[in-house]
Amino acid sequence: MRAVIQRVNFCNVKVNNETVSAIDKGILILIGIEKSDTLDIVETYFSKILKLGIFKDEKGKISKTVLDEKCDIMIISQITLIANLNKGKKPDFSKSAEVKEAKRLYKSFVDFFKNTGLNVKTGIFGEYMRVSLENDGPVTFIL
Repeated sequence: MRAVIQRVNFCNVKVNNETVSAIDKGILILIGIEKSDTLDIVETYFSKILKLGIFKDEKGKISKTVLDEKCDIMIISQITLIANLNKGKKPDFSKSAEVKEAKRLYKSFVDFFKNTGLNVKTGIFGEYMRVSLENDGPVTFIL
């Protein structure tokens, strides 16, 4: 599993030129699911991201979490995070989970966040999406 977490001032997702999802201040999580991933791994990533210091505290230190800030969360599946770029010019997606399993684990990941009571939005799994955002900082972490 791979995740890219970005602190954003806003983020929106369009499919076929129609906005399907949008958030204000919060985080954008791009997530890729591998064949070897399990529900335990998904839960571990959820826990790490939930506890991640990503917002500034009163002293200007990056230590506050999404729970501390009660901010929005956008979660988008992104198979390209799993691509192996070590050989040739063509990305190798052989480590990517099969669609059915990736969708199941992605939904579980989203559900973990929804159960926190925070405002959680998503893209549409498997669709071509246009994602617009304003990166805040920029602050970006790779997990």
